[in-house]
Amino acid sequence: MRASRTRALKTLLDRAYNEYDARWIEPDPVQFVWRYDRLGDREIAGLVASALAYGNVGQIKKSVERVLKLLGKAPARAIDRLDTARTIEALGDFKHRFNNAADVACLLVFLREMRRAEGSVEGFFAPGGVVTDVRSALESFVERSLALPRDGIYGSGTLPADAGVRFFATLRACDPEDPVKYDFALHRMGLFKREDDLAALRRA
Repeated sequence: MRASRTRALKTLLDRAYNEYDARWIEPDPVQFVWRYDRLGDREIAGLVASALAYGNVGQIKKSVERVLKLLGKAPARAIDRLDTARTIEALGDFKHRFNNAADVACLLVFLREMRRAEGSVEGFFAPGGVVTDVRSALESFVERSLALPRDGIYGSGTLPADAGVRFFATLRACDPEDPVKYDFALHRMGLFKREDDLAALRRA
C-alpha cells in the first residue's frame, strides 16, 4: 500500500476509533467482560463470549449468559474448581448453533488447564509476558491449547489444529503497535449501517 493511501486510511480509521467508543457497545458480547472487576474473571468472560460470538446476536447473548451464570459471580474461581462431569450435566441440553454442552465444557476445561499451567489465560498466551509477533503467538496459543488435557471429552485422540489465524496487514500498516484496535469501530460501522463512513473507507 502506498504511503499516501496509508496516511489517508489511517486518518479515517483513527476518526472511527475515537467516535465508536463504549456508547456503541450494545449488542456486542464484549459487554459481558465489563461486568467483572478482576482481571482473571474478565479473561474467562472474554474467552467464553468470543467463543460463542457467531450467529444471531440474540442467541449469542443468551448462550453466553447461560455459561456465565453457571460460573457465578467469580468465574475464575469457578474455573479453578471445575468438575468436568458436573459441568456437562449442568449445561444439559445447551445448544448454540453447532456447539453443545460437551464443546463448552471442553472450552472451560482448557481455561482451567491454562490457569493451572501459567496462572492466567494471559500468561498462557504470552509465556514470559512478551509478544513480539502476534501471528506466531496466536498460532502457538492454538497449538498448545489443543494439546491440553480435556478430561476425556471427544475421546483420547489428538484434536486437529485447524483453527484459522487472521492477520490484518493493512491495519498493521496504519498502526503497527495495535492493529486490531480498529476492529470494534469497523464492526459498529457495518452493524449500524453507517454508509457514509463505510463509503469513505472504500474510497481510501
